Amino acid sequence: MELSGRVGSQTGLYGTLAWTWLPTAEQESAFRRADTNALIQQSAAGKRMPYAPKHTTTAGIGYMHPSGLDMNVEAVYVSDQFSDFTNTENPSADGQFGRIPSFTVYNAAVNYRLTQYKLTLYVAV
Repeated sequence: MELSGRVGSQTGLYGTLAWTWLPTAEQESAFRRADTNALIQQSAAGKRMPYAPKHTTTAGIGYMHPSGLDMNVEAVYVSDQFSDFTNTENPSADGQFGRIPSFTVYNAAVNYRLTQYKLTLYVAV
C-alpha cells in the first residue's frame, strides 16, 4: 500500500508526506542461481525477499515563492531489511549477507523555475 499527499498552497509554505507499506514480500520457493540452476543454500519459501523493507516514509517541508524559487527539506526513513535470500541476521564483514538496519536520509533542495525558457535550475544535497 502506498499513500502520499501534499498540503499547502501553490505558493507559500507546504508539507509533503509519502508512506509505503510492504507487509509481505515472501519467497514462494527456494531460489536458484541463474548461471548454474543450483539451489541457493538456505533459501526457502516464506523468507522475506532481499532489499524489501516493510516501511518507507518520506516527510518534507518547503516554501514556494511566486518568483519560481522553491526550497525544501525532507527526511526519508527506510525500515530494516535483508541483503540476502537466506535472511541472515548477522551481517558479514563484506556486507554481502545479513540484516541491514533501518536508516534515515536527509535531503535539501533549491529549485528556481525560469518559465520564459521552460527551464528549472536546481541544487540538491
